[in-house]
Amino acid sequence: MGSPIITRVVKGLQQLSPTSNVDEVDAILSGLKMSTRDYSTVLRELRMQGKWQAALLLGDWMHWQQGPLPTEEHYVAMLHACASNGQSEAARDVLEKMDARGVDVSAKCLAHAIVAHGRCSCQDPPPVLSSKVGFALASPSTPSTYITSCCGGAITYNTVYHHLSTMTTTKDEHAQGS
Repeated sequence: MGSPIITRVVKGLQQLSPTSNVDEVDAILSGLKMSTRDYSTVLRELRMQGKWQAALLLGDWMHWQQGPLPTEEHYVAMLHACASNGQSEAARDVLEKMDARGVDVSAKCLAHAIVAHGRCSCQDPPPVLSSKVGFALASPSTPSTYITSCCGGAITYNTVYHHLSTMTTTKDEHAQGS
């Protein structure tokens, strides 16, 4: 971590309970000047310590501030925290917030959401994602706009096909040695 400010922020956020709110995050961050990279570092530290709820609360606080944060990088970090802790439902909520806030869902975001489901302890069947991915890749003229997730939720996307086709192109180029 290095920075005493980041260390203080991480320790403060670690102590929050799952029922904490953005006002409590605000009390921890009040008066501090942190860069976009600092927030990314804090989110990474929270993920590594299994504090996924604190990471998501920090993301909500960043949005609550009505500034340019959270960025796509921060959403990736929040989804990585969900994935690392098998929190599929929380990952779905993050994706829904991204969609509602007009943030593009990147291939990294989708990958972390899939990993979160794979590590989820729920007994729901696997998501319909795999068949939708196959459909989207097989039918470029008809983007896949609906992905279901475990825990009874669903997410609608307009950009899933674009991200999946980008991932496929990269994979094909890699296989050809480009």
